[in-house]
Amino acid sequence: TVLLRNDGLLPLDASDISRLAVIGAPAVAPCVMGGGSAQVVLRPLTSPLDALREAIGDQVEIVHERGCDIDRSAAVIGGPVLRSPGGFEAELFTGNELDGEVFEQRHLDTLRTMVFGMTAEGPLAGEWSMRVRGTVVPEESGVFELALAQAGRARVLLDGELVLDGFTSPPPPGGSDLFGMASQDLLANVTLTEGTPVDVVVEYSRSDSVIAGFRVGFHTTDADGALERAVAAAAAADVAIVFAGTTGEWETEGRDRDSFQLPGRQDELVRRVAAANPRTAVVVNAAAPVDLAWADDVSAVLQCWFGGEQMAAGVASILTGAADPGGRLPTTIPVHLEHNPSYDNFAGENGELRYGEGLFMGYRGYEHRRIEPRYPFGHGLSYTTLAVGEPAVSSDTFRAGDTLTVSVTVTNTGARAGSEVVQCYVAPESPRLVRPGKELKAFAKVHLEPGASTTVELQLDDRSFAYWDPGQADWEAVSARGLNLFPATSPERRSPGWQVDPGRFSIMIGRSSANICAVRSIEVSR
Repeated sequence: TVLLRNDGLLPLDASDISRLAVIGAPAVAPCVMGGGSAQVVLRPLTSPLDALREAIGDQVEIVHERGCDIDRSAAVIGGPVLRSPGGFEAELFTGNELDGEVFEQRHLDTLRTMVFGMTAEGPLAGEWSMRVRGTVVPEESGVFELALAQAGRARVLLDGELVLDGFTSPPPPGGSDLFGMASQDLLANVTLTEGTPVDVVVEYSRSDSVIAGFRVGFHTTDADGALERAVAAAAAADVAIVFAGTTGEWETEGRDRDSFQLPGRQDELVRRVAAANPRTAVVVNAAAPVDLAWADDVSAVLQCWFGGEQMAAGVASILTGAADPGGRLPTTIPVHLEHNPSYDNFAGENGELRYGEGLFMGYRGYEHRRIEPRYPFGHGLSYTTLAVGEPAVSSDTFRAGDTLTVSVTVTNTGARAGSEVVQCYVAPESPRLVRPGKELKAFAKVHLEPGASTTVELQLDDRSFAYWDPGQADWEAVSARGLNLFPATSPERRSPGWQVDPGRFSIMIGRSSANICAVRSIEVSR
């Protein structure tokens, strides 16, 4: 988890808070893994909202509002908002008429199920049907747009009333769910009341398809009201924490995100909450960089990525100060998408994707073009203060085959335990070919108690100073034709290979690619 920004709001001081507003859909439905083949069966997940309640206890009132929808397609029934406390029980029948022999019973947490026909065995390999029953208890009142996507045929009944009939009115193909094998959504509006249970039945019949299954989801229709309730909750609280991010539908295999923005109205949500409550922190639950144009308007920004099954407890421990945020950015977060070095080449044309940024990918490209990012590669803050000392090198010279040791002392000068990541960049002072200004070649992470010190040793070898020289295979032929007009200044041509050129190199110790603490110079010889 990376603490990108903090003006002192974090960690939370429970003694200074009587009411905490937790805003955003990921607070109750966090995304802990990517979509597609990255998905695995999870243990029951704890939400960040519940983890915060457990971590803070009864001394602080915690209220929650979703603010806005963030799903690419309809949110699945059985999760937050239209929750099913006991889940759903399914009976699978031989034959596709829901009246054959029951050959399997299974439990579903939500109204989404999928079977790969190509790998199915036994009764699932033939014709079969399924009836799913459960009870849904709405957590909000209002008009909901139900959405049925099917690979096969399905219908949905609420309290015995047929509301979606994909048997007699099947929607056309072309949906995005079930690996793109599902239909488009069949839609119907229903009015539900908070706390009033609804009996739900889904009947399904498999047709001959590679993937079989269905998804029953929903959209909320009062988007403005949801956002207004979130802003009001933030205004009435001492501190607001907005959980914002993407989902496994947005970050999945088989397709790329087509926008740098957070999905839905999340950017508007963050800005309005921050305007209503200046003591606002944002937790970004996204697997890759997103636009953080509002970062300077909030008190703290925490990037938790897709953090796995125990993400909620981990985030709660960091928000409350039980743990120090020890992560550092493994990527660069730009101010604008257009600043990304690959922007001119991606997503390709006429079936060809050219990796035109070459060596200048990531932080190397931003520095090469002198583009200041929003947050640089390697960036990350701590709740304590740490001092990084001057580096010592084992030798002022380096020859091929040597190992150079760079020693750096780190001291925790603050009152809390905390982490530092010492980063060692190497920069050729007079490169023979065009090279990045500096490159990360070693790093070490340390965790120190208050007042403690330690010395880290970073090892550099031949490859730390080397570069790949593609050579020029036709140099002799070009030279023989008398086209070498300036022989005195022409560089030596070589065969392709890793090369270490003699000369001076800077050894840079930093806390990020943009925050260099100290520099030592050494001589490299052949």
